[in-house]
Amino acid sequence: MRLPGACAVFALVLSCAGAADPVVDALRANPRAASAFAQTLAARDAAEAADAYLYAPDEWQRAEKALADAKSDFERDTAASAAGHAAETELLYRAAERTAFGASLLAEPRATLAEAREARAGRYAPITMTHAETLVSQAYQALAANPPDRDRATQLAGEATAEARRALALGAQLAETSAEEAVLAWQDAFATVAKSAGTELPAGATAADGVAALQSTIERERAERARLEQDVEDRNAQILSLQGQLGSLTSELDGVARERIDLAQQVEKQTAARERMTQVEQMFTPAEAEVLSERDDIVIRLLGLKFAPGSSRLGRDQEALLGKVVDAISLYRERDMIVEGHTDASGSADANLELSRARARSVRDFLIENGHVPAARVSSEGYGESRPVASNDTEDGQARNRRIDVRLRASSSL
Repeated sequence: MRLPGACAVFALVLSCAGAADPVVDALRANPRAASAFAQTLAARDAAEAADAYLYAPDEWQRAEKALADAKSDFERDTAASAAGHAAETELLYRAAERTAFGASLLAEPRATLAEAREARAGRYAPITMTHAETLVSQAYQALAANPPDRDRATQLAGEATAEARRALALGAQLAETSAEEAVLAWQDAFATVAKSAGTELPAGATAADGVAALQSTIERERAERARLEQDVEDRNAQILSLQGQLGSLTSELDGVARERIDLAQQVEKQTAARERMTQVEQMFTPAEAEVLSERDDIVIRLLGLKFAPGSSRLGRDQEALLGKVVDAISLYRERDMIVEGHTDASGSADANLELSRARARSVRDFLIENGHVPAARVSSEGYGESRPVASNDTEDGQARNRRIDVRLRASSSL
């Protein structure tokens, strides 16, 4: 296909590309028409992008006329005719796009071949020219396939252009030199390449000798490269393995370090707790109280706190001992406490339970009123005779069972 001259091309672009714009604008402005002609307009856009009005002007013009006719049918509300025209117009635009794509794609290899023919390259490089022409033919076949193989056609067009240029170059060279000079130049070039690859070709070596020598050198180099790449891969694998081992050891060391820190903190915590408990123990004489550790609770067992038989009233003589209790619990401000009342087994169980509760409340009230202990921190409970710490068969055992325990509760027991 011959392309128009520069001026004609410019006029053709202005007339063909712009002639149907009012039609297209009108269709797109009408929502119903835009929906009915969506595929047709998409096909037109694709053809326009391929410069179909330039590379396939006849097909483009037929499609443009068909589009205008379809628009007229649509406006006359002849829906069936409009739909048929729209489908036909889409096919026309698709055909124009394919033609334009092929013409655009093959313009360069065809122009290069024309230049080679004009330079009579076929006289000096007939094989290369024939190969270039075959590639162009194969590109046409790829475009004519259903569906068109545009990727293959693009590849073949590029190869055809390269071959046509090669024919031009060969023709130019061979037109200015003899066959002997061309062969000698080729042999010299081949020897130079072989030498740079570490291979010396003997004088008079044939092309087959040179190719075989170079192939042998290339194979050796490939084998050496493969060996080196394998060595690198093996070393990388060793490095990864060592990194994994190092990571594992580092993790283990981190674990040991954390364990040491945790252990040190536990020891420090236990030491501080032991020192604080010792300080509390030293506040009381053995006759006044025992300081016990039950699980994580601290229990101040007030053996010296005495009530009159059947009474829960605290005497003024008890204030000194209870003052020490206030001092002791001030060391455990973070803990809540419960005042626990206990009795011996003398008398009825119900009476003993109520008496133990009353005595525990009395001590609780004292701590709140006189020790400024927040009421929310301290509660009381009576257990009667249900929790003895000694035998009720002896007077000494009964005396130990009649007691008040101030329990400083660990957070875990709350």
